[in-house]
Amino acid sequence: MGQCKYCGKEKELIGAHVLPKHFYYNFKNEKYSAIGKQIEDKIHCQNGFKDYGILCSKCDNEILGEYDKEAYRLLRNIETNKEKSVYLGASVYHYTQNEFDYKKIRKFFIALLWKASISKSEYMKTVDLGKYEDIALKLLKDEYNNDNLFKVVLLKENSITDMSGFHMFSKIKLRGTIGYSVYFAGYIAYIFVKCNLVLNPELKIFNKLFITKENLIIPVSDITTKLKNKKFLKIKKIIKS
Repeated sequence: MGQCKYCGKEKELIGAHVLPKHFYYNFKNEKYSAIGKQIEDKIHCQNGFKDYGILCSKCDNEILGEYDKEAYRLLRNIETNKEKSVYLGASVYHYTQNEFDYKKIRKFFIALLWKASISKSEYMKTVDLGKYEDIALKLLKDEYNNDNLFKVVLLKENSITDMSGFHMFSKIKLRGTIGYSVYFAGYIAYIFVKCNLVLNPELKIFNKLFITKENLIIPVSDITTKLKNKKFLKIKKIIKS
């Protein structure tokens, strides 16, 4: 028993996935690694990392689960369900406003960061939303509205790689704007908590790629070949061990 962080009620809490389990490849048959802030710390997790102290079954499955379903529908098996097109000279997957539920897909990404932030696990310590933790919850509950918070750019890996079976949260800072990158199932989402990027002409491309009510544009990129930082390469080595 404990207090559910979503509804605030004292209830029996469940093992809630921070990243929904269906974004782990072959989750029923494989073990996955959860990597802490000190990336040498690693635990094996059958069918993905769970936190047993944050959510009750109703809130996790019936409320937040609805956002997960929309993400599954749009992103899982996108290669066979959606044709590529060209946008700004790049190969992209493009959903128009009649093809996706903006409210649900936006809440999916807000919920990812919110669950990671409220988790007390050492393996989620990378994410700390501070005062925006409560704001994220209010956005999820439709108690607050601000489309300039938690803006998302989503990229798709060009092909399945040996890194496609894990997920990783990293804090990022881009021209003074704080956000997080979330690598999962061959995607990388850049989620900017408070977005000032539109004010910087050097970063105007983000205005074209942010998920909006009208468009969900997912450029195809060789993500892992471009992520050359030492932390990423060290994680890759640890995962293989």
